[in-house]
Amino acid sequence: MVTIILKRNYILLIALAALLVACSNNVEDVNDDNSTAAFQIDRVSALNMTLKSDGISKDWREIKNLAAVTLQTCLKDSVFRGLPILGEKFQITSSLSKQVIQSDANGCLEWKEQLEFNYLSPEKFYLVHYTLEGLGNFQGQVGFKIGINPWLESTAGVVEDPEKNWAEEKSINDDYYTEKSRTEEQNLTLNSAVITFLKKEQLASEQKQFLHYRVDLTTSFKRLGLNSEVLQTPIQVGRYHLDLSLYQKLPGREKVLISSASLKDLKGSNGHIPGTFRFLIPNHVKQVNAALLEVAVRLTPINAPLSLGPVEVLLVIDSITNPLVKDLIDDVPANTLIEAPTKEAEPLKLTDEKEENPLPEDLNTEIAEEVVETDLEEPSEESHFGYAVKKVELNRGSIVSANYNQSSKKTVRAKFKLCLIDPLSADGNSPIQNSKFKIDIELGNGLSDQVTEKRSYPVDNAGCFDSYAHIPFDRYDREHFIPFKIKITALTAPYKGIQKARTVVINPWNPADFGYDLKFEKEPAKINGPAPRIHFDSVEYSKEGINYDSFRLNEYLHLSFKKKYQISFGPKIEIFSSYKDEADTDKLTFGKYNLSVMIASPKSGEINYLTPNLENFNFFSAAEVEVEIGPSGLVQTDIELPMMISDSYLLSYKNLMILTLKPKDTNSLLRPVTQVLPFFGNSKKATLHSSLYDNSIPEGFLAKASKLIKSKAIKMAVVEISALEKYQDYFKNGPDSKKMKSAISSNLEEINKLPPIDGKWEKRSNYNFDKWYQKLNYEDLELMTNGSQKIANSRLKKICRHFHPLPRTTRAGESHQGGEAFQSCLKSPKDFMKFTPITHIQRIRSKKRIRDKDRKIIDSFSIGNFKKSIPQIGKVHRGKAFFAAHGDYTWDSDGHGQRAATEKKVSYGLEFPGPYFIGYTEGASWQSDTFSTHSTVKTEAYFDRNYTQLEKVDLDYNALTLEFSAQVRKCVVFESRKNTKRKLHLCRDRDEPEFISETWYFIGNVNADDHGIIVDGTRPGATDQSQIIRGKANFERMWGEFKNEDTNLVISEIGAVNLEGTFAKYKNVENDLPIENILDNSFPGLFIPLEKF
Repeated sequence: MVTIILKRNYILLIALAALLVACSNNVEDVNDDNSTAAFQIDRVSALNMTLKSDGISKDWREIKNLAAVTLQTCLKDSVFRGLPILGEKFQITSSLSKQVIQSDANGCLEWKEQLEFNYLSPEKFYLVHYTLEGLGNFQGQVGFKIGINPWLESTAGVVEDPEKNWAEEKSINDDYYTEKSRTEEQNLTLNSAVITFLKKEQLASEQKQFLHYRVDLTTSFKRLGLNSEVLQTPIQVGRYHLDLSLYQKLPGREKVLISSASLKDLKGSNGHIPGTFRFLIPNHVKQVNAALLEVAVRLTPINAPLSLGPVEVLLVIDSITNPLVKDLIDDVPANTLIEAPTKEAEPLKLTDEKEENPLPEDLNTEIAEEVVETDLEEPSEESHFGYAVKKVELNRGSIVSANYNQSSKKTVRAKFKLCLIDPLSADGNSPIQNSKFKIDIELGNGLSDQVTEKRSYPVDNAGCFDSYAHIPFDRYDREHFIPFKIKITALTAPYKGIQKARTVVINPWNPADFGYDLKFEKEPAKINGPAPRIHFDSVEYSKEGINYDSFRLNEYLHLSFKKKYQISFGPKIEIFSSYKDEADTDKLTFGKYNLSVMIASPKSGEINYLTPNLENFNFFSAAEVEVEIGPSGLVQTDIELPMMISDSYLLSYKNLMILTLKPKDTNSLLRPVTQVLPFFGNSKKATLHSSLYDNSIPEGFLAKASKLIKSKAIKMAVVEISALEKYQDYFKNGPDSKKMKSAISSNLEEINKLPPIDGKWEKRSNYNFDKWYQKLNYEDLELMTNGSQKIANSRLKKICRHFHPLPRTTRAGESHQGGEAFQSCLKSPKDFMKFTPITHIQRIRSKKRIRDKDRKIIDSFSIGNFKKSIPQIGKVHRGKAFFAAHGDYTWDSDGHGQRAATEKKVSYGLEFPGPYFIGYTEGASWQSDTFSTHSTVKTEAYFDRNYTQLEKVDLDYNALTLEFSAQVRKCVVFESRKNTKRKLHLCRDRDEPEFISETWYFIGNVNADDHGIIVDGTRPGATDQSQIIRGKANFERMWGEFKNEDTNLVISEIGAVNLEGTFAKYKNVENDLPIENILDNSFPGLFIPLEKF
């Protein structure tokens, strides 16, 4: 068999252009400029595009006429910009369709369009106008335009608003319906032709001889691309009528027709048009060396769409029995080849013998035509033309990717053995001999596997050879079968150029059930195994201290900071396989991940930490970091948890840590994993078991965590009411003002104008006004507000008339009645009234303000200079507790007031001079929670016997100091000690700059780490011992009270069965005056100088 090589050279310019302009994040680029709709749309994008052949014969499957496009756009609220619109109906109208669709959970609309087009016409973009109309809560209309190029058959074929994004020279049709009905007759292109001589047949009785041939043609059709370049598309199937004519031409003579043949209903397969035919050669025709032999080919499409016209070519060959194609001429006028007039046939020698000076014989040429009917059944994956492929034997080879422990993306070597036979042999199963073949592998999406060596092999005596394919797969994907196509091309005669293909599937995860040949075997059932899952057994964390650069402070002296911890754990991946009964567990040794950490504080003491219900916790803090896992398989990172210092005592609880590990690569097949474990924030180091958390995290947690992670710090409350105004309002209207007969907040001018508390000044001639009225001057006020207790009585006695009634003159005017307290106050003012110098922070200098997009201040704070403090350690004896064992365990906590283990707390404390004191009242949020200053823990248990135990509860403290510059208003508070309950708040008349040094203290149980003996410091409700105190003066006063406390415990009886109510509750002798909404046991923005103590 001789292969005819086509020598036609074609320059195929295949340049597929699709200009995609990235959409701006600003939705105004998409919406109509004058739209007044209540909604806006984001960029319009295509999710997918597929082409179909609607009404076209399957023989011409390459020719498409219908594009199915899935489009998407997302909606946002025009008023609340950036807020997605969820679950609303909209009507979208275009020249393609009219649909009503509803926005999904992401605020997006998704709809499908179908566009008819002529695949053979010049490539272009069709411009489609859309109108989007709101049907529900979001009224109005928005118009937009997109360009669709169905020829691209991808999402790149959809361009948003092409009139804005494209240059003028790009091809845009204003309305695609004006173009869709146009058809242009397109001629086929014959790319190659292989004619192989099969045999010579002689019929002696009829004096006829036939020459049998095999023909193999490849075709394509031409069209114009977007830039008017010529594009050719190979035709894989097609149905044709083939006419062939054999001509002979001697020099100086016209060509003559020797023979002709026709093949009707010829069907292509895998890009080839195979067939066999025969020419009837008259006996008197001889081949002459000087003769030119030509074969005229006319290929006419059958049932072709869109007027696909015939193609005519002329093949120039060497000889009849060795028809090597010398030239291919396709510029032949129609109807001139097959129907050429018959001329005299030149002598033709079938033996191709050489003759000197050959002369033509004037003989009549007998024209013969042979018609061959072809098989009309649908061809299988490979035809029987040329050679056939037996069942492919597949085996698993090695993993050839050189990325061990660095990636889950692997490449497996799939080994296979191919055996080829000649289906036209006598038994139809004879092995192919003396031939060489090339192997190519086609993966999905038309890609090929990547190999560096050529895969070309000669067949052995059995017609077989071994080869391989490199198949990529992701080890972390669900187990499944991967299909690929083995393409076989003959490199040598007689099958040169003939291609076969076989589709097989392999399972790289299972060597025992590795591969199937889909021509001979059914596709295996889908493997419904679970996806790989990340988990980690335990987490180690250690306390690393405070980030001293993270302090934030506002005018109320609310302080936030970041606490630093180191976290370490070894994530593992569990991979399920049908090859084993149990899953494989491997270390995770590569990849970048986002690690988010949330800390939740318990609402009560009775909580399950293994399978927690987050409704029983309050959100406390969160942070997120990027981590990279190396060959060690460990995640080791530092996190910084932002928190208010007033909430930092919550670290003494047994909290809950929520860890979420999520691949940074959005295309990763690994699912995010969330695990939980107890978190003791005060522990220096801990290693605790973690458990998988499969429930959803509450939206409130996620919102707070997202806000905190995004801002990387706690946003401080914007102070809109100054500290002075807030205190004056409390002074006049606070809960303790109701217990006072009079409460005054004034300045120097007003205080001097006030009359006596028991009425007006007497108007008697002998009334000694100067004796009772003494004017307070600025020097007096300045000394009283400086923070010192060393004020002369001559200055303090000027305040006495504001607390005690004056003496009244008798009718005779010579003596006085009453006013004894006033007279005594004049002599010893400090015995009759107490005064407290206080400072109100009006403005912190060098403040940093953060604004939102509307320029509204959303965060206002100042960062002070941290002053390192020497740790101070002391012991505070907070009463005595007892333990009585008698079986079942219960606990209760009582003190000065009672604290409930719920979000609403009741906790009172120490009273300070004037209206200032330490404590809380019911209704404070968990962030504002403190504990009572005195507490007795009562424990009941029921065992076999009773016993009692007395145990002192010791506390320690630690402190930090910040220094900052502020504008302050200095004031003083006076409060009566005896008789009349009155108080007076007096301030200077202007703000002044001052450098403030303020200290925050934490008081807690020294036994918190080991949970104590009779108290449990790691859960709310168990004890009321941890609290935050701001101000050294406050701390010193509380510390002294604790040291000098007389702790009395009265045990009335111990019952054998019921101990409830048998112990007298300890009561604090101090007044319990509550203050609302105090974060750190201090009034907002109030600073008390220490000098007064």
